[in-house]
Amino acid sequence: MTRHFFVPENTDIDISVKIEHFRCWAKVNHMIMNLLTTKEIVFCRPSARSFLPLCLTEIERVVSAKLFGVTFCSNLKFDKNVKTF
Repeated sequence: MTRHFFVPENTDIDISVKIEHFRCWAKVNHMIMNLLTTKEIVFCRPSARSFLPLCLTEIERVVSAKLFGVTFCSNLKFDKNVKTF
């Protein structure tokens, strides 16, 4: 089963705390969080030039990810998704 969660830009909760909460939830429900297939994607405006430092060392950061058949890109463009059709 695939689970997705989103963390807003402005939040009081650290992403590592959210990941640990998810791991605990999975353990209670007799599931395992597979860190080899877990990915992080950071969405930003196409004109943004800032770079966020990696804060999740065990999770790979990607620039695009497929979710429910739709390819999402970190720059919020859908050209990769359109090319698949």
